[in-house]
Amino acid sequence: RTTIEALLASADAMREAGYPQAAESATEGAGAGCGAPRLLFALDCEMVEVEGGASALARVSVVSESEQVLLDELVTPELPITDYRTRFSGLSAQSFAGGAAALSQQEARSAVMRLLGEDGSCVLIGHSLENDLKALGLSHSRCVDTALLFAHPLGGGRKRKLRDLSSELLGQRIQAGG
Repeated sequence: RTTIEALLASADAMREAGYPQAAESATEGAGAGCGAPRLLFALDCEMVEVEGGASALARVSVVSESEQVLLDELVTPELPITDYRTRFSGLSAQSFAGGAAALSQQEARSAVMRLLGEDGSCVLIGHSLENDLKALGLSHSRCVDTALLFAHPLGGGRKRKLRDLSSELLGQRIQAGG
């Protein structure tokens, strides 16, 4: 049986993949503390394109190992949105319409930090987590990243798409529009 510890990305693999390092990130995880009942968290962030062509955080979701949704919030980008990337993000102008409550970038970062705790013992699980951590301005050293675990057969820094991994390994079709 494989343990979570065996699946953790090494510091070298994370550095190679472009993960934010503690000195580069706005903040390291800090908060109330992870605690045994919430050792594993799945993290996913959705990005949109903003004025100037950059990617910006637009939604943050965190799920516990017991599949409890702990955080699922829209995030208001600092610049105007030019492309919702709906086929990947599931977001559209309607997502933000009608006064839908959305967190600021700082509020989103703080909410995730509260869940992760101060001691850094929690494990984050996700796909290409470096992008999510960069968007949040965080670093985290204990990550299980499916983009690193399931290497692209052609190598060369390529990553397998989550859509393809889900179909191949789980028989589940996701991101059907993309």
